[in-house]
Parts: sequence; C-alpha cells; structure tokens
Amino acid sequence: VYVLVAGTILLHNMSLISKIPLDLRKIRIERAVLSQFGEHLDDSGLQELASGPLIRRLQVASDRTDGLRECTREMFALAMLVRLGRISERDVRATFEAFRRLDRDNDGMLNTKDIIYGEVAKRKKRRSEVPIQRLEVEEHRAENEEAMGTKRFFGNGG
Repeated sequence: VYVLVAGTILLHNMSLISKIPLDLRKIRIERAVLSQFGEHLDDSGLQELASGPLIRRLQVASDRTDGLRECTREMFALAMLVRLGRISERDVRATFEAFRRLDRDNDGMLNTKDIIYGEVAKRKKRRSEVPIQRLEVEEHRAENEEAMGTKRFFGNGG
C-alpha cells in the first residue's frame, strides 16, 4: 500500500518538475507578445494592430474614410489574447455572431433600442404563430368530432 502511495506521489512530482520548462517558455512568450511594441508604438506597429492579417481575419479592422489608422483598446486586447493562445479566432467569431444576433438595429452597440426591437420581433413572431396554432386546434377538434360522430352513428361496437 505504501509503495502505491509513494509511487503515485513520485510520479505526480516528476510531472510537475517536467512542466517547469514548459511554464517558463509560456512566460517568455507572454512577455514577448505583450512587450513586442515596447513603450512606444511606431507606424508599422500601428499598421499591424489596425489592419494587419490577424485583425483582418478577426474582422475588427476599422474602416476610416480619412485614412487614419486606429486600434481601439478592445481590438488590442483581442489581438493579444489570440496571440497568447488564451482564445482562438473561432471563439472570437462565435462571440461576434452572438453579438450580431442581439444587435437588432445593427449599430454595433447593445442598448435599450435593441431590447425594444427584440421584444417587438418576439411579439410579432408570437402573433404570426397564434393563427397557425388556432388552425391546428380547430382541425384537431374537427377530426375528433368527426370520429365521435362516427362512433355515435355505429355505436360502441364499431
């Protein structure tokens, strides 16, 4: 029994020790990603953050008519999280799709108008479903009455 417990503890400790180089590598990568632009951002760094390949794949690039490039805090955070491997591009696309479904007026923000539009759409949908449900109930009732009339005519024995 002691051998099994000691063996299990030894294997657990060995696995923790073997993970140390991986953890150190992960920390180095995180530092490199988060400090890749240093303390000051130059034009090429801004271009990469505002309209680089990752930003285009995530579909978060801002299209400005005045030609100025910009990177919002949210764009920066998403790009860094994807580069760090904390979230995937697929995760970002899925959350954007969920946002688009909730953004009823397509203004890029969730607000009270979206709630109102959502409630109106929900009520319209319910109203359009009610006549169909009533029709189904009436058809079902007619079938039952027809079946009951047949039973009365022929009696219980058929």
